[in-house]
Amino acid sequence: SFHACDITDTEALKGVLGQIGDIDVLVNNAANDDRHRLADITPDYFDERMAVNLRHLVFASQAVAPGMARRGGGSIVNLGSISWHLGQPGLALYETAKAGIEGLTRALASELGADGIRVNCVIPGNVKTERQSRWYSAEDEAQIVAEQALKVRIQPHHIAAMVVFLASDAASACTAHNYWVDAGWL
Repeated sequence: SFHACDITDTEALKGVLGQIGDIDVLVNNAANDDRHRLADITPDYFDERMAVNLRHLVFASQAVAPGMARRGGGSIVNLGSISWHLGQPGLALYETAKAGIEGLTRALASELGADGIRVNCVIPGNVKTERQSRWYSAEDEAQIVAEQALKVRIQPHHIAAMVVFLASDAASACTAHNYWVDAGWL
């Protein structure tokens, strides 16, 4: 089933998750990496970027954790980004939020572990998506691959495979960690 929701509206987000009921797996994969410069950041833009890229993870996790605990456990998978590890320009707020997700992952894993809830973070490299393709020329694409140990262009299915693993019982002893899917970015 599909449920439309503005994730920046915390009450609407909690409402939709409440309608769904108890779940076993939450994948926090909503974000927006619009480019910006430090000089252009306003307080409103800052708040909106944090709402889109970080705040909803907190409140979605808060909404589902009691149900996961009632069911004997569950898995929360957060999506981070390689960008802040690389310090890429034009992404100060996105990178701040993504760094925060890694801290949130560790904190929630510690807090929710006693209830059998695992919390992990997937750190994608540069994934070839339609949106990302708007920013890269053929030369840029070649440079991305050149900077990776594996000479492949990362596709969405590479990330999805790690998410599915972390959501599955095969990862029943995995929590509080980051799992990189970056083709060995050097």
